[in-house]
Amino acid sequence: MKALILCGGLGKRLGNSANGTPKPLVDIGGKPCLYYTLIKLQRIGVSELVLNTHYKPSYFKEFTESFDFNMEIKLSYEPELLGTAGTLKKHLNWLNSGNFWVMHGDNIFDDDLLTLHQKIEKSNRSVIGGMGVFWSKNHNQVGIVRKNLKGRFVRIYEKKDFKHGYLANAATYYFKPEISQFVRILKSSENDISIHLLPKLARKLQVIKLQGSLIDIGTPESLTKARESFNTMTPGVKNLD
Repeated sequence: MKALILCGGLGKRLGNSANGTPKPLVDIGGKPCLYYTLIKLQRIGVSELVLNTHYKPSYFKEFTESFDFNMEIKLSYEPELLGTAGTLKKHLNWLNSGNFWVMHGDNIFDDDLLTLHQKIEKSNRSVIGGMGVFWSKNHNQVGIVRKNLKGRFVRIYEKKDFKHGYLANAATYYFKPEISQFVRILKSSENDISIHLLPKLARKLQVIKLQGSLIDIGTPESLTKARESFNTMTPGVKNLD
């Protein structure tokens, strides 16, 4: 099983809180944030993954050499950021030999990803992937997901000033190879998964709520919250060694 981890962001909102470290590599509980995601993916059977990089790519090389991950990790440097959908499109032929993951590298979360993985593995042919969601009251800071009575994705409302519910997009996807037909038709200007790809996948993705909490460490406030709450999070995060 393969995975694409999106790590190319500049982390401008973090300011000095990151001390010049790329967001996915900021320290949480004594290890880089990205470490916990990779260990979880390794545990559910991911053997190959690619990390896209842009800001300080040498830091990611040092990271992959510092930890003994039992999987093949490729680094893909982007001199100019391609956007989340652009990066997916670039690596699509490599990824779609089977079901694969697409995730952001700057989230710290409790869930072990097993439920999402198993539900999509057992899903029928009308489902071409799953997307993780989490509970959030900050509707103007996240993408709020609307689903139908069958639990299928219908629409996403990106950072709106009015409420559309409390299920937020966790930017955690498990796709079947059939997703390729929708990715390949994206125009070069359609380079964002949430904005450009998801609307094409209405009623084709299963929405699955992730267990426990999820924190995007993209702001000084959320980074502080992640560090403070780390020791009270479930064993899904803490006991990975």
